[in-house]
Amino acid sequence: MLIIYSFVEFILIIKQESQQNHLLRRKRDTFVMYRVEKTEWRNMKRKRDGIKKRIMLIRFLIICNLCKGILEVFSLYYYFC
Repeated sequence: MLIIYSFVEFILIIKQESQQNHLLRRKRDTFVMYRVEKTEWRNMKRKRDGIKKRIMLIRFLIICNLCKGILEVFSLYYYFC
């Protein structure tokens, strides 16, 4: 009788530990997913910031070229007049 009781207790302990391990695994998986999503979000933000910087640089270069063109037109105007 004592052997059966200890065997049942052993099985219950194993079952309880497996449930705890399952909960810990689920918690860890959720945390890993959160970290992956956070990393993906950071990468998207970096990419978006890089695109914004490129657009600003292109705008700056366009404005510089327009100003340069306007100055050349005025210098030619003054040169010929």
